Amino acid sequence: MNLKFGKLMGELLIFCVVLLCFFGSGTAYAEEKLDAVFFLSVENDGRKEPLLSDISFILTDEEGNETEHKSSMGMLNIELIYQKKYTLSLQENQDYTMSKLKLWNNGEYPADLATDELVDTLVLQKKDPAENMGKDDDVAEEEMERPDSIAIYTYKDGKALAGSIIRLSKFEGDFPNILYRKPTDTEGKYEYSHFDPNSKYEIRVENRGLKFEVDHYNFVTDKDGRVATIDGKPVKDEKDAVIEFKAFEKSSEVLPTTEVYFFVVDKETSAFVPNVELTANTITPNLSSYKNVKSDAKGMVTFKLEGQNGGKYYSVCVSKNGQFLWKFEPEQILISVDEDGEVKIENDVDPIFYVTKEDRRYLRDDLQKEINVARKYLAENHFSNAEARIKLEQAIQVSQEELDKPETTPFYVEGFIQSVKEAKTNLEQYLVKEEKTAEEEEKKVASSRGQVLGAERGKTPGEWTKDAKGWWLKKEDGSYPKNEWSYLSSGNLTGWFFFNEDGYMKTGWHFSNGKWYFLGTVSDGTLGAMKTGWYLDPTSQYWYYLSPTDGAMLSGWQEINGKWYYLNEDASRPLGAMFLNEMTADGHRVDENGARVG
Repeated sequence: MNLKFGKLMGELLIFCVVLLCFFGSGTAYAEEKLDAVFFLSVENDGRKEPLLSDISFILTDEEGNETEHKSSMGMLNIELIYQKKYTLSLQENQDYTMSKLKLWNNGEYPADLATDELVDTLVLQKKDPAENMGKDDDVAEEEMERPDSIAIYTYKDGKALAGSIIRLSKFEGDFPNILYRKPTDTEGKYEYSHFDPNSKYEIRVENRGLKFEVDHYNFVTDKDGRVATIDGKPVKDEKDAVIEFKAFEKSSEVLPTTEVYFFVVDKETSAFVPNVELTANTITPNLSSYKNVKSDAKGMVTFKLEGQNGGKYYSVCVSKNGQFLWKFEPEQILISVDEDGEVKIENDVDPIFYVTKEDRRYLRDDLQKEINVARKYLAENHFSNAEARIKLEQAIQVSQEELDKPETTPFYVEGFIQSVKEAKTNLEQYLVKEEKTAEEEEKKVASSRGQVLGAERGKTPGEWTKDAKGWWLKKEDGSYPKNEWSYLSSGNLTGWFFFNEDGYMKTGWHFSNGKWYFLGTVSDGTLGAMKTGWYLDPTSQYWYYLSPTDGAMLSGWQEINGKWYYLNEDASRPLGAMFLNEMTADGHRVDENGARVG
């Protein structure tokens, strides 16, 4: 392996674990210094977005002394002396400008000299791309008719690959913003056109379960919006404007790989540690586990990773399940592998993880206990606030789904424990404590009756029975529901269930009366029960929202808890799938949680 330490260039969507950024602490007064962290963003057309590229800045103190500081991964870290005044400016840059910032260390955080308000973000403005394009481009001076579109083809085993998602993104600074996600047709083809002039774009292919020889290309347009270059190669005619993506099974070993080595060392004794599982995560299009490998008797982990032109990026850390047994540092090591097998490691760090044994597998049991307690609490009580009850039900649902995944992390589990506790505590204030007579209870049930999902909302008495084909309900008169909804109890749960034409309880996605519903698939006391609220589908890995009123899957723009979310309506992805950190079809941007920005 040709191992070379260097800067990792390109966009990086991070994260094995949540990054923790601190602006300082109370020790600033004692040490008279403050390690200040500034986040970088770029303003373009009135929008502010993260700027992840490395940018150089000049810090000038009140005596006129200048020092150069360079950002990394969208953050600038500098040291400020207590009560000293500074001017922070952008070093000459061909892509960005920034107004000079006058600030000081007030003992708690870096503050604006004029307003004394906290400064934690540096806002840069992008220069007009036309200023930097075409200056040294002799081809641009020639009279030629460049193509105004790009044709994309996807293949697998020499055959057209239909249904692959082709994603078009436009760069705003060094960060690509998603414009469209469209599937390839039956011939494995899709075509994009109508580009902005003097702009940079990315075309990326996505297909779950497959890997590609090359998964993305960048291209640049000229002053007329025509395609000038693709991955730096000049485009002169339509033949040059064709992109082909070749797919393979993820388990395939057809593509060349490079061996990349890491070591696991005990933080206290410096001894090499065997049997610690590391994971290499692919960073784009989504952060996901790619390969897990355990350290050998000498503490060495050997990954066989694929490279590509411009570098294929990986984030390496202790695997998700391994984090229940080990604390480790650094939090991750970022690497890229190019088409020649050259490996670059971000920040020139050594490929070593320092670990400390700490068994936190008990967290899984703690979460299951919290879920069981919350379910019992819901089953045995009545509440005066339906929304608070729904929130606890939703917290239980997403927590159980996380717990049932083959991989999760202590961080996630601790978060779900807290969310279930908080939702239960919130619901406790709405507990109905007064005694109800049998007559009053009957009146309450009667008043709740109505045509919901085409059936009466009254409990269907009967006995649950299971045979080789599945579960069915034997009513008191010996009959059983079939091809219908029934509102009934199962263990500690009361809810809606659907029985097929043979009388067996259905699970999973179910289409009824022109709407989609989801019926529990996990044998945790909710099997077959209609779900409501947010639901993360483990197969598609998309979030869906199921109406709290009748459980029907919603689509389009939906206002949920005061925020707007877009749930897919076209063929670009499954119906109802929530958009995340991208542009919607009608031109709105949603953040990493799916909420509309602006």
